[in-house]
Amino acid sequence: MEERHAHFIKNELVLPMTVIDPDERSPGGDRPSPLKHGFARLMLCGKLTSAGADHRLIIEFKGRLLGSTVIYNSFAKADGSDGSGEWETGGIYIGRNAWRRDSRFSGDIGISVNAKTARIITAGLTSFAFNDDRMIGYQTHGIEEGISDVTEVRVRALTKTVIEGFGKLLLFPVPAK
Repeated sequence: MEERHAHFIKNELVLPMTVIDPDERSPGGDRPSPLKHGFARLMLCGKLTSAGADHRLIIEFKGRLLGSTVIYNSFAKADGSDGSGEWETGGIYIGRNAWRRDSRFSGDIGISVNAKTARIITAGLTSFAFNDDRMIGYQTHGIEEGISDVTEVRVRALTKTVIEGFGKLLLFPVPAK
């Protein structure tokens, strides 16, 4: 297992998804390679500033593009002070603030990567707490198709806002068969 951590910088959290591959050793030392097969666990927390609007948080993956496009398809099921379900195709949707209010958020997202199918699948839980004792919990699911050999994961809002906080990424590579 390898781990990475970072803070939100310029309203975006960027974490490398590279691992030391024993088959890719170089004379000068170990060379990181993209996560091709395996699992990752993304944990994050922070504050999402509303500035009078609601903002969706998404996950994006970077890596080797296999075709001309990357396809995201995801949904989040909300419960708590609000109960609804929402779809998103602009990234892996992991939740949002509501009622145009600032919120504190926390999340734990599981990620599976399989280079042979060029598909990343996610499942996670996030919570958004507001300063008026309301909260929303999200169960999130998503699929990304079109990227192989994942090199990084990014968390950002779909619309312009201010995000503060940090995240940690645990990587569990699995040797290719």
